[in-house]
Amino acid sequence: MNGIINVLKPPGMTSQNVVSFMRRMSGIKKIGHSGTLDPYAAGVLPIFIGKATRLVEYAMQGQKEYIGEIYFGLETDTLDSQGKVICRQSGEITKEQFQSVLESTKGTIYQRPPMYSALKKDGRKLVDLARKGKSVDIPKRPVEIYETEFLEQTETNRFLFRVRCSKGTYVRTLCQDWGKMLGTVAHLSFLLRTQTGGFRIEESVTLEEIEHAFHTDAVYAILQPMESGCIEMERIYLSGIAKRAVLCGQPIDPAWIQEVPKAFERPCQLWVNDVFMGIAKRTQTGVQTVKVIWEEPCNE
Repeated sequence: MNGIINVLKPPGMTSQNVVSFMRRMSGIKKIGHSGTLDPYAAGVLPIFIGKATRLVEYAMQGQKEYIGEIYFGLETDTLDSQGKVICRQSGEITKEQFQSVLESTKGTIYQRPPMYSALKKDGRKLVDLARKGKSVDIPKRPVEIYETEFLEQTETNRFLFRVRCSKGTYVRTLCQDWGKMLGTVAHLSFLLRTQTGGFRIEESVTLEEIEHAFHTDAVYAILQPMESGCIEMERIYLSGIAKRAVLCGQPIDPAWIQEVPKAFERPCQLWVNDVFMGIAKRTQTGVQTVKVIWEEPCNE
């Protein structure tokens, strides 16, 4: 089995818990996901099975979209609702104030990742250091904020928002920074990932639906093709005669090229005779194969 299942992760499970569940259901060990979702959060978690795992590194580059709730006046050590309260501040933040900071958060910004995260410092996870009371200097890094949208006020000092951002963006840190911008403290009290790359929450399936699909031999109805893992990429098309060269890692004759994107040196989907073969890039001299991921059609 090779493909991708767009899983709707429930709150309370780690991303690795979902991978373990999928291994039990399928009996397949070669399974991974395309981007950790915090245990308390819910939403889209694409699970890559078999040969599709070779596409994870490309799928992780896609844009992310979240719906979150910010809670002003309360700060926790983890920057979310699961942590210990470390600061309280009185005062009320208005809808208009929050909208103003949302609208100002666009383009490239610099974030300092939270200590309670899976990032590593000198080979050790920051979260493990944080649990031992240790703190390390974490440099800020650039991330992209493509869209922000105010959704509604849920209670005093609590607001729902939507954000579309790049890989590596911490929504918890956004909430902390928005609190600072308004002269108070804040934390992320709710998080739902609604999209990652080409995978949307509307097409996701629950763990119960997945279990039922495996027990009724209907899993292929929810298994997406491998190329859906890099659907945002442009495509390179080669004629059928190129198939053997691609499989054997041989140079691609320019005469076999049917269609290429304008940009050079950018990873693209590689198609030969309408069959997805893997990843390639356009070079100054033609096309170069980067990674071959090919499943022999069952009718051949």
